[in-house]
Amino acid sequence: MIVKTKDNEKLKSYIKNIVVSKGLKITSSSRHCYHIRFMLEGDLNSFNSLFNEFNIVVLESDHSCSSKSLTYILKNNKEVKGIPKNTELYWVNNDISSSQTGSKLFATKDLSPDSLNVAGEEYAIDSLIKKVAEQILSKYSECISSQLINLLYASNEKGKEIYLKKELEFSSDDLIVISKDFGEILAAIWVMKNFNFKSICFPKNSNEKMIDFYAIRLKNIQYPISVKSGKGGKVLLQNLIDLLNKRAKKSKKNIKEQPIYKIIEIVNKNSAKSQMIKIHQYLKTNMIKDISKIVDKPVEDITLDFIKEWSNSKSIDELKDILSNWWKEYSNPRKFEVKDQERLIIAPLGEAIKYTLNKDEKLKESLDFLAKQVCLLQINVDVKSDRIIFNNSFFKDSTFEFGWPGYSSGNKLGFRMVT
Repeated sequence: MIVKTKDNEKLKSYIKNIVVSKGLKITSSSRHCYHIRFMLEGDLNSFNSLFNEFNIVVLESDHSCSSKSLTYILKNNKEVKGIPKNTELYWVNNDISSSQTGSKLFATKDLSPDSLNVAGEEYAIDSLIKKVAEQILSKYSECISSQLINLLYASNEKGKEIYLKKELEFSSDDLIVISKDFGEILAAIWVMKNFNFKSICFPKNSNEKMIDFYAIRLKNIQYPISVKSGKGGKVLLQNLIDLLNKRAKKSKKNIKEQPIYKIIEIVNKNSAKSQMIKIHQYLKTNMIKDISKIVDKPVEDITLDFIKEWSNSKSIDELKDILSNWWKEYSNPRKFEVKDQERLIIAPLGEAIKYTLNKDEKLKESLDFLAKQVCLLQINVDVKSDRIIFNNSFFKDSTFEFGWPGYSSGNKLGFRMVT
């Protein structure tokens, strides 16, 4: 992940000048990561045609700074304006044509197991293909349904990269939605074919947020499978908690002995805002000790209500003056003109805690251990116009990291698979 440095701050300024000179408009950046955001129609080749004359290359990014728009990497291929060669900056292209949720054919979840009425029952490959095909034919025109049904049959093949007999006519936005929602069904077929499972079952009403389906072998043992598309996303730590609680009788002792257990309890018992204060208090971080001195309150007595009262009793300019050194030391807020001024303390606490947790080897090892208790493997599905790409990662061989979806999301601490 690219983090904010003096060099990429200079690169951002350099790119701003290029963008403005081309008559393009810079738009405000969101909280997710340090980046630049502007709209530019085209593809990777046309982007590079524009930027190459300024010694900037545009690359695809594995990391996403936006849930709605595509993220790229801008990198200088030679030293420019005192900026070292190969300095990198994320770019979010929020052009409508590049939207990740811009499908005109499919609404959100239209192609999910729930919407296609296959959740809650057990299916072998043939019966799943038959039921889904019937549902698709009843919902879509022959042109659309025939292409989707061809994807079902293509998934019933061995191998990770399966080329289609006939190229798809869907737009790139449609393919993103197909990968995300229909990908759960395609992955279920592919898993049965490639891992010799006799059947699968999608959880009824999609109530298991981390598990997308169960693959079943002999003796009816159910193996939980997670499905992702594109870059995937963070899973709320709460979802891990819920799944672990279902298995509490079998592994309760092991769970409570884990170093991460107290963090899980804090997340479970507190709101998205309060948990950030509580976790810092539990870990006795320097960050919470320093804010304690600033607000003149003992660390153990700091509460969300107190932070709200303290921060909202001052003007934004006063807070900028009082908190500037604290922000500089730990984490700068993404925006300042806010009504809920507690954000100017809670958001930096949240941004900083994920790095604190990920640097703690015992907590990281504990997260790895617990994640591996709840799922067998993760399948990544990427539907292209000419092929389907499947990749699998066994949880037992994977590592995980903590992540915070940001203040505005209102969500709690989460995690994601990194290898």
